[in-house]
Amino acid sequence: DGVQACSALKELRSLETLILNRQQNTELDYGELHLTVLSQCPKLAHLSLQGASNLTDTEVYTMISGLRGLLTLDLRSCRSLTGSFAEDCQLLNRTATLTVYLQDTMIFEDDCPLVPAFLNLKFGVLRLLRD
Repeated sequence: DGVQACSALKELRSLETLILNRQQNTELDYGELHLTVLSQCPKLAHLSLQGASNLTDTEVYTMISGLRGLLTLDLRSCRSLTGSFAEDCQLLNRTATLTVYLQDTMIFEDDCPLVPAFLNLKFGVLRLLRD
């Protein structure tokens, strides 16, 4: 009902971290996800789409361009990506650094020769911090 929808929308507006890992066996449309959910999350700073088998470079670019407060984007094991999103990001006027984790993908540093200064691409082994 309308009250629940408004309550859910309020929750989305304060969402800072979203983890949607291993969505391999679904027909999740990431472009639609951005339009319907992510665009309602102005405080979203950390997004993990690890293992998203059908994620495209165009969808990654759309998320990066639309989520201005995003600080980390985890794309580990997203093997359908080519890295073209990085070059497309040169068109964006963004100052905050965005770290994108690309370990275990088919993207290598040589595939991304033109990376804008705000984009920090991580290709190597991910080091996990402990408290």
